[in-house]
Amino acid sequence: MKQLLLSCKKEVTNEKKKGNLDKQESDPISVVLYELICKWALESNNVSVWVWNVLQWNCMARSASIDPLGFHNFSKGVDSIIVKYDDSKADNAGEKVSPKNIFANPFNHYISSFLALDCYVCISKETFSINDKIFQKKGKDGSAASTYCSQLSILLLQFVDIVNGHTRPLHTNTHGFRKGSAVHATSGTTCPPPLSSVANRGEWSLGAIFDLYFSFAEPGDCFLGQILAGLDCNSAVIATLPHFKDESKSHPAVVEAMELCFGPIIESHDDLCSVSGILFFCLASIVHHIEFIAAKVAKNPQHRFAGIPLLHRPDLLADLTGLVSLDKDKTMKPTGIPPHVRQAEALKAILKSTTETLHMLINLTEEIKNVVRKAILANSI
Repeated sequence: MKQLLLSCKKEVTNEKKKGNLDKQESDPISVVLYELICKWALESNNVSVWVWNVLQWNCMARSASIDPLGFHNFSKGVDSIIVKYDDSKADNAGEKVSPKNIFANPFNHYISSFLALDCYVCISKETFSINDKIFQKKGKDGSAASTYCSQLSILLLQFVDIVNGHTRPLHTNTHGFRKGSAVHATSGTTCPPPLSSVANRGEWSLGAIFDLYFSFAEPGDCFLGQILAGLDCNSAVIATLPHFKDESKSHPAVVEAMELCFGPIIESHDDLCSVSGILFFCLASIVHHIEFIAAKVAKNPQHRFAGIPLLHRPDLLADLTGLVSLDKDKTMKPTGIPPHVRQAEALKAILKSTTETLHMLINLTEEIKNVVRKAILANSI
């Protein structure tokens, strides 16, 4: 048997050298290509492909794992949205599936998971009034995944020359998001999240022993989620989230906006998974990115973003804008922040203080010169 396996391996290697081996494995989609694909999806007015891309990347998921997601799979974290599958390829009983913390990106409109999810849900709110599923099953095989795959293929063909600059021809498919996000998380920084957290998010096994002793650790997963959100893991701004200020949830403008944007969904599903808490969390991202959304609609009045009600209520939007903040307060408590980020925050504060002190000394020097000059002129007279 060993001799047979060795012979087969040699044969495969020889045929691969000759170019006769049809290998169709997917290439990892880099973070640069991922952002481009999200941008192309929005420019082509395909919001469903956009939000699917973002969810698949942030969950480090197979396309088949995104397909069945419903509101019951989402819950609110401290500063994240938590996604937990019903089951996985390796765990059909759903006994070991791990929660995945996904984060907002207030600095990049195209890859912000909060913005993508909230816009998609807001635009399609009437559909969700009777259905828990995020994506509707319309594919030829009765799945939402097949619809997504076909639409993604059509989209990539429009930019095939750019895509081929990042991956090999015929080796770009949806599985590349899963590979690409794993590569980005583990090699995009010299201080990556724990490999056990990466394995848990990807639903990969580390082996019987490691799976038993390297159990899920939320801080590591939160740090991983922030990296996958596209935040700079070496900067103090990694712990930044658009959020409503303290005690804003009961503000009349927020109450009206929640009803306007998500009324049917909250009425139908709030008892199932407290969906109002998740949507309230995300609403701040829509307000924060509203100029980007408005620009898309101005460029293309037929864009699906035109279905976001806040665009047609400038009075309400003005009130909401004053309630949203990026600053840390009692409402926003960053989680999973590694020590080097804390140090970066401290250094940033020290640099600001020393710079201000330097400017004060420079100004003081000029003031002393002026006072001495005036005194000399006064005595000379």
